[in-house]
Amino acid sequence: MTFPNRRSGYLAGLLAIVITTVAPPMQAQETNDAKALTSDSGVEDYPSWSPDALELVYAASEAGDVFGGNWDIWTVVIDGGAPKNLTSNFEGDDRFPSWSPDGKQIGFWSEREGGGYFIIPVSGGAPRRLTTSASVPSSPPRWSGDGGKLACMVRDGAGVFVEIVSLPSGPVRRLPLPGKNTRRFDLSWSADERYLAYVDASSLTSHVSQVMVLNLVDETSVAVTDGWTSDWSPFWAPGGRAYLFVSNRSGKKDLWLQPLEDGRPAGRPQPVTRDIGIRHAAISSDGTRLAYSQGQTVANVWSVPILPDRPATWNDATQITKGKDYIEFIDLDRAGKRLLMTSDRSGNPDLWILELQSGGLTRVTEEPTPDWGPDWSPNEDQIAFYAYRSGNRDLWIMPTEAGEATQLTTHNSEDLYPVWSPDGTKLAFYSIRSGNRDLWMISASGGSAQQLT
Repeated sequence: MTFPNRRSGYLAGLLAIVITTVAPPMQAQETNDAKALTSDSGVEDYPSWSPDALELVYAASEAGDVFGGNWDIWTVVIDGGAPKNLTSNFEGDDRFPSWSPDGKQIGFWSEREGGGYFIIPVSGGAPRRLTTSASVPSSPPRWSGDGGKLACMVRDGAGVFVEIVSLPSGPVRRLPLPGKNTRRFDLSWSADERYLAYVDASSLTSHVSQVMVLNLVDETSVAVTDGWTSDWSPFWAPGGRAYLFVSNRSGKKDLWLQPLEDGRPAGRPQPVTRDIGIRHAAISSDGTRLAYSQGQTVANVWSVPILPDRPATWNDATQITKGKDYIEFIDLDRAGKRLLMTSDRSGNPDLWILELQSGGLTRVTEEPTPDWGPDWSPNEDQIAFYAYRSGNRDLWIMPTEAGEATQLTTHNSEDLYPVWSPDGTKLAFYSIRSGNRDLWMISASGGSAQQLT
């Protein structure tokens, strides 16, 4: 008898930098003229255009993993020529590049000298460190329209902030970046210098994130996406009356355009591309060329026998799934024939059932927000899981065959990872509603939860 490992591996699919033309007005279109600029075996991400739209700068790692390898800053000429490594003399990570408006410098984040933001000449040379507070690898520094300032994302015990540094080493303006989570990503500065867009999320791989806009005039921040899907990589359209962002709200991650009025949403976002699978994107200053990184995280399920006389090794393991989706949670039925799992093969994490013998797949949920952590009931007629359907991570129960899901918990804290009791009358789960990570229990028919630890 073999049992699938409940812990999935974490591996990024290969990322490549791709460019295509964008025809105004920006409407949903196929990218039939897309051209791949990179084809190395590692990861390439976070493209940024030169002002003349003839070159791109990007970050690349030789490892096929967004968290591994040695990241460097590279430039490439669009019409040909070998890519150029600007930071090959440093063995640590150099990431998140941003091209200056005059075309002569590139700002980036580096872990050199304890970690921080740096500027390096495009022609090469020694990087110069900017004076900012403690920083974390989460966003490129962003240039003001005249190139006289850089906006840098920093974090300390007081929270997450943007520090706007006057160049070459002038005063720093520090403003908070509000949000629901502990992290912020993907800073973007409007050309008129009035607004900063950023992403509020719990991690670089979060399935749920929200685009926010900070008004630098009155120092207020507003949410400009609903925070129910995976929204990333905001950047400003030429003219500043709209911003673009990457979202999986219609399935795969594509580019969307949100019109704005005084920094606030004006109408609903509209799709710009279809069925691409974008990670991060950038548009040229004239608004006619789009660069984006393409790729995805992949995790598959393996089974390993429990041997009576020795520990199992990889030579004993058998691969169960071989797709390009990210399978995050699994539960095997008692007969060992069906695998209940969370998969993002549709673009959003949903619940699926895999028939292990035939390989047949049945989609169990189709909500636009993520469903995670499914667990069969003892007689396998119900599924417990946690979901973001209420705008918060709560526990839900649904029939295995057909029927509506019922919300079980409504606490404003996060309730995660439900597990049925052997008699099917209760569910244990993990929550931080007490301010600490503890185990709780609730009746399968609802009611008040009881703290166990």
